[in-house]
Amino acid sequence: MTARKEPTALDLVARFEQVHASVRAVLEAAMDARRLGADLDLPRLFLEEAAPGYLDQDVLDDLPTGWFDSALSEALRPGDAGMAPLSHVGGRAPATRADDRGRQRGTEGDVPSGTVGVYRLAESLDQYGTTSRSHLVPPDSFWHASGNHLAPAAALVRIAKAADDRLRLTTAERLFRAALARGNRDALHELAMMRERAGDAQEGGRLLRAAAAGALRGFAAKRYDTGGPGLRQDAGFPPQPPANHGELASASTPAEARERVAPPVAGARDVMADVSAVMSLEHAGDREGAERLALDAADSGSTTPLQFVAHWRRSDDQEEGERLALLALDRGDSTPLHSLAFERAAMRGDAEGAERLAFMAAEQNHPWILHEVARHVRERGDRDRAERLLRAAVDHGATYSLPALAELREEAGDGEEAERFAFQAADQGHHDALGALAAMREKAGDGEGAERLAFQAADQGDDHEALRALAAMREKAGDGEEAEHLAFQTADRGDATALRTLAETREWAGDREAAERLARKAVDHGYPSAMRSLASLRAPSSHLRAIIRFGLEPDGSLSLPAQQS
Repeated sequence: MTARKEPTALDLVARFEQVHASVRAVLEAAMDARRLGADLDLPRLFLEEAAPGYLDQDVLDDLPTGWFDSALSEALRPGDAGMAPLSHVGGRAPATRADDRGRQRGTEGDVPSGTVGVYRLAESLDQYGTTSRSHLVPPDSFWHASGNHLAPAAALVRIAKAADDRLRLTTAERLFRAALARGNRDALHELAMMRERAGDAQEGGRLLRAAAAGALRGFAAKRYDTGGPGLRQDAGFPPQPPANHGELASASTPAEARERVAPPVAGARDVMADVSAVMSLEHAGDREGAERLALDAADSGSTTPLQFVAHWRRSDDQEEGERLALLALDRGDSTPLHSLAFERAAMRGDAEGAERLAFMAAEQNHPWILHEVARHVRERGDRDRAERLLRAAVDHGATYSLPALAELREEAGDGEEAERFAFQAADQGHHDALGALAAMREKAGDGEGAERLAFQAADQGDDHEALRALAAMREKAGDGEEAEHLAFQTADRGDATALRTLAETREWAGDREAAERLARKAVDHGYPSAMRSLASLRAPSSHLRAIIRFGLEPDGSLSLPAQQS
């Protein structure tokens, strides 16, 4: 008896890559809907209207009548592993209605059972579409179908924002208005922002005043609290008076004004008064009295006077300075000891003495001084002592020393140990460790190792910083092709910042064609600031300014001014 094959996500992805174009069109429409903000459940009418736009015209012309029903049935059919690309989750479509192009869309009452109602994309294809299609802008049919059939209105707002982020401004405005017509007031604010960005401040202000007067009053207030002069008043809000204005105006002295804003806490010590008194006693030669007062303040919770005494005395007497620093350490303040250790390591060259003080601090749960002393002795070329200090810091719980330890091992040629420390650092939230190691590998000529570490850093949560840095390094080194390759891979992971940086770099280098190409790719990934930044570097008459103002059609062509509503 043959064992039943366990279903895997790869089974559905492989099946998706091999299905007929009509089935693929249905699934791509579902993928795009999910990645751009639609809820899990997708109505049949949406899929039916969106799918044709994903097919070449010659393929569409050759399809028989009823091709969509056949494609949908195939998408619902479980494969050998028992999984289907789409699943039917119930529900029925609304009654007959006219779509936004005036065409009548029928009900689904006469469609065979099992293919009616609402559908859900398999999770594996949902995830696959998010990455594999991140660089693609859906066809016009997708956006029209979204406006006609997707619900709730909040999902439509998300899809409209996706259009706006891709500078499909005419499409975005149409979808925002559709959401507004369904009662979503967030759409009004988004429309206002669109009009402001297009330079229509009057219309933008009108829409924002409407938002302020309606259900979005609180949201508009937040927007105008961060706006420029006069914006609050334009939205219908009164100017904000200064806090405690009357009380502050009647104060006779600055001290009295401060007390009225933040009255002193009963029983609290005046730290600066203690410092002044300690200073007076010290200068008068009453060192015992100065120390007694400083210790009394420290025992009451303020070690600042003791810090001053330790600082003054160590300039003439290192041993006395160390004694007072240890007294401060016993009271939980490691600052004087750190200053003393720094002076010995960085200024006096006494690495051994600095190390001794650092270990004393670590025993009192202040391992950060080990880290700081390691940094100073490393700068002076004492790598062995630096590594010993860093290892001790890690042993005392200072995980922030792991990245520096990884770098030291890499410099020593122990790449395996360096990676071990870097991954330990990443596990503790210090994601820059892997990125720093990747940069070191790149500089050493190990591009493959650098790229592997940069991707691992991204997987560990470094916000793609290592990948962006690596792309910039390769661009600077003259390897533009590899720089673009990394930038596109980073964009497919949801971060198109590297594309914007490359576009700007190419623009400054005089390669305007490449700059625009990269900026357009960033826009298609939902990163409009790349085009806005590039347009700001061009003359006011540049066609890029027209793109920013009027937007693009779904196919990437310039929207005509007459199309703006």
